[in-house]
Amino acid sequence: MYPHYVALLNLEHVRAEIFRDEDAEALESKDVNAVTSALAKAVDSFDRGFNPVFGSRFRRGLKDTFFGMQMGRYADLYAVSYRNLLYYPPNYHFCGSAALLPHETAVAQ
Repeated sequence: MYPHYVALLNLEHVRAEIFRDEDAEALESKDVNAVTSALAKAVDSFDRGFNPVFGSRFRRGLKDTFFGMQMGRYADLYAVSYRNLLYYPPNYHFCGSAALLPHETAVAQ
């Protein structure tokens, strides 16, 4: 895998583990400042690998940007036959999975 991407995945996992077994009735708030700060630095480092000024236009950290989501939907829906849509219900929500984009794999190494 790619080091910056793996670091982001690991930090997201650490943050999720902090809140494991929590519910709405928890009386104490967990301190996630250190993890949040480390995650912000990792996201910035990952994004600077694409462009030092504005980063990747397709993703912010592990999350696709709205532009990236639209591009993925366009590519998925219009690069194949429209007949494939007949197999989906009219209210189906098309959404791409979280993964490295092809142009990010070279930069992420």
